[in-house]
Amino acid sequence: MIKKTVVKSLTAVIVVLFLTVTGAAADNWLMINEIHYNPADTELEFVELHNAGPVELLLDDYLGLEIDDDVELTFPVGSTMQPGEYIACVNDATDPRWTEVSFQVFELDSGVLANSGDKINLLSPSCGSLNLEDTVTYDNYAPWPEDGKNGYDEELHSIELINPNLDNDNGANWAGSSVVGGTPGAQNSVYTP
Repeated sequence: MIKKTVVKSLTAVIVVLFLTVTGAAADNWLMINEIHYNPADTELEFVELHNAGPVELLLDDYLGLEIDDDVELTFPVGSTMQPGEYIACVNDATDPRWTEVSFQVFELDSGVLANSGDKINLLSPSCGSLNLEDTVTYDNYAPWPEDGKNGYDEELHSIELINPNLDNDNGANWAGSSVVGGTPGAQNSVYTP
């Protein structure tokens, strides 16, 4: 009798762990992690996404990015992200500055990021409607880093999420990159554990 109870309890724990890894928690692992909205050349604008989870993500499960209420990017069928991976969503993926990088680059459909702030949504389809998986409404005034500066030239530095465990829709959790051009495809320069 005791053995059955232990086995049932262990089975319940395994099922809960399986649901945690493959269920709703996985939806929050893909996040908006870095934004370069005011470079000297708009071809260098980017939105970086980060898979902060422990499993590979199938990007087909996400519709893509919506910027200022327009769908700007739909991920190609079969696209994936490995655990810890960073990808960049850019204006012109054929620009030589993006074609010779060691990380995945996806092209936005049109437009540029507003220098005075914008709303970026990460969406997924669900039963004929859209789910909001992540959203960041950045701005160029407090509590956001003023023009992405943090003491740096706004045209050369992106804004970066300090830690992926923090609320990325709160400007106080972002800082201006300490690296010219930001850190697309890599851990943020301002990362603090």
